[in-house]
Amino acid sequence: AQGALAGLIGAVCLLLASGLLGGAVGLISSPTGPTLALLSGALALLAAGGVGEANLPTALIAITAGAGLLQMLIAVSGGSRLIKFIPYPVVAGFSTGAALLMIQSQLKPLTGAGADPIWADWRWLPALVALATFLLVRYAPRRLPRVPGAIIGLLGGTLLFQLLIPFGPGPAPAVWVVGALPSMLNFQLSLEPAGWQALPWPLVLNSALALAVLASLNTLLTSVIADAHSG
Repeated sequence: AQGALAGLIGAVCLLLASGLLGGAVGLISSPTGPTLALLSGALALLAAGGVGEANLPTALIAITAGAGLLQMLIAVSGGSRLIKFIPYPVVAGFSTGAALLMIQSQLKPLTGAGADPIWADWRWLPALVALATFLLVRYAPRRLPRVPGAIIGLLGGTLLFQLLIPFGPGPAPAVWVVGALPSMLNFQLSLEPAGWQALPWPLVLNSALALAVLASLNTLLTSVIADAHSG
């Protein structure tokens, strides 16, 4: 539940920043699959490099803040103009690779591979909800063109999941329930000043640079698509 609260706060801050600073019409700011894959890999390298669990949030903040500063440098230097030199096959490959990473990340929660034995009795529910959500996203906008398919799928899939839970073989796996969100008064930013000096800064800076390039490229590609559709 604390992770869910942190995600909600991060999404609100992200949307406020992108909304106030402007941008391409129709561009949606949100976390992306490639960014998640890169940050997960960076955290794994940091942990393998001896960064303790208590300092991992500090290292993550350093990476994301550094990436933001580097993105500002890319913007003010006119680096965004380089997007027109990227060939279409590269764009298609990048988007396809991101899609494959996201599909791969969902295979385990969809099939229950390697999960607790209790998951085996519930294996039908994730597959059924996923199928229903896909169908809603794909076909519901034909009847409700004013509502985005992703919103319909999210609400419809959630409702179906809640309706089917009572018909299961027993208590649902605990990991399926986020739980009650904690109070905002209990929210604390994990900043340990003493841990900054202990961070492996070459690895942090390399990760920040990779994240800045990846996030900028992803944003520019989607901006091009948004411009093409909006005129």
